Amino acid sequence: MRWASDRLSYWTARRATDGIVVGLGGAQRHRSGTWNLNYRIATAHQGHGYATELARAAQAAATSVDPSVAFIAWVAAHNSPSLAVAQRLGLRNYGLRVDGSDGEPRLAFADRLLDDALFPAVST
Repeated sequence: MRWASDRLSYWTARRATDGIVVGLGGAQRHRSGTWNLNYRIATAHQGHGYATELARAAQAAATSVDPSVAFIAWVAAHNSPSLAVAQRLGLRNYGLRVDGSDGEPRLAFADRLLDDALFPAVST
């Protein structure tokens, strides 16, 4: 359904050398209309750069489909591997904000300034 309405959604990630599924992810529209980065790499395949590769492909695809809205990676502060992926993409940390998908506070890494009305900062 998301593919039909937004022209982009999550996909299965396969290793190029043998087609083995290593995870899933990509970019999908957030309730706010922005792009949301999401991925899950199977434990056996973590630490090989697949998350970064998938995230870069997701960012390129989202920017190609609709470059007018922010591309956001919502990251739990304790998730060091995901923090590193967001930084490798060149996304800027806009601090702890409310993730509109579930109302939870997470670090918002984005490719542009975020609207405080859509993504309010969380005071600590």
